[in-house]
Amino acid sequence: MPFTTEVEIEWAPASDAEELADVLAPAFEDYVSVVIGDMDRAKRVIPKIIRSMDGIMYKAVADGRTVGAIIVTTERPRFLARNALSMLISLGPVRAARANSIAKDYMRSEPERRKDEGWVEAVGVLEDARRKGVGSMLVRMAADEVGKRGKRALSLAVKRDSPAVEFYEGLGFVKAGEFDNKLGDWYRMRLDLL
Repeated sequence: MPFTTEVEIEWAPASDAEELADVLAPAFEDYVSVVIGDMDRAKRVIPKIIRSMDGIMYKAVADGRTVGAIIVTTERPRFLARNALSMLISLGPVRAARANSIAKDYMRSEPERRKDEGWVEAVGVLEDARRKGVGSMLVRMAADEVGKRGKRALSLAVKRDSPAVEFYEGLGFVKAGEFDNKLGDWYRMRLDLL
């Protein structure tokens, strides 16, 4: 559906977590399919994870609806410990243990985060809003905010076979390393802000 108004990027408070989860859930799709099993169950967990990220959050709004979102952290997130009980309740003991195991494997395999960088935890744009500049606007806004907070770079992890690699390269990100884990093979990409 084409937009009838311009896209606006807005600060997203943690209270918008349910709304952000609808947009960001596809960014967690691999994790959801391996661990949780279905997106409906995942949408009960993802808002809690979003609220516990202590991140910089923006949303893209067009025609009164959220069409995109981004979460960036400036410190390593502690969402596993903060969400252990809610994951157990929402997922049950077997799925919660598996989710915890895979998340820990990912955190162990990921290259060490530098103190001088922000980290894109998740970015998502609804399918009907893609290829309209929404993702670029979100990443640029987040990069500006990270720079204002004294960070020298913005980094992220993206699967090596993802078309998003080309998208991030178009924004100036460069491949700064590789790693792999139970969820797949990844590039670490970095955008220097200074």
